[in-house]
Amino acid sequence: MSLRYKRSLISGLITLFVILSSLIIQSSSTGFSQEISAPDFKAVDLDGNNVSLSDYRGEVVLLHITNIESPLCRECENALNAQTRQLSLLAKKDPGLKIITLNIRKNPYSKDGRTLASAWWNINVTWPWIEDYEPYPLTGKYINYSTQDGGFANPTLILIDREGTVESLYHVYQLGKG
Repeated sequence: MSLRYKRSLISGLITLFVILSSLIIQSSSTGFSQEISAPDFKAVDLDGNNVSLSDYRGEVVLLHITNIESPLCRECENALNAQTRQLSLLAKKDPGLKIITLNIRKNPYSKDGRTLASAWWNINVTWPWIEDYEPYPLTGKYINYSTQDGGFANPTLILIDREGTVESLYHVYQLGKG
């Protein structure tokens, strides 16, 4: 074997090890097994469409759990703006991408999160957007996913595979921790 081939092989193995290690660490740090099915839900989105997670079986879904309402936490506004903007860009780039937003609402008198995202940040939401009010029948099913170190991570992104299994989890921001 040539020295160049050996270096390339070693470099490739190190890269593979780093990737696998980070995936294992990420999976173990999120507190869920790759074999857990995402909890199903049925709701009506802001456009009046019936939405059920089970309707998306056979497709990859990005479940976006957030809390956009008025008044909005100033500390997390930039994270919410940036994340919602990125989702909007993804949806525009790939209209077939399946995104569902579950917006946790504490204030029943404020405008819905989609309207606020449009007004505040000029974001065009084209995917199902569902408002969830206390006692949180939808997002309550995902409390173990949207909680990190005892606090709500806002927003939380959950990647659900074609079989309806939670594939990965990403906490974007946590109040008081960044």
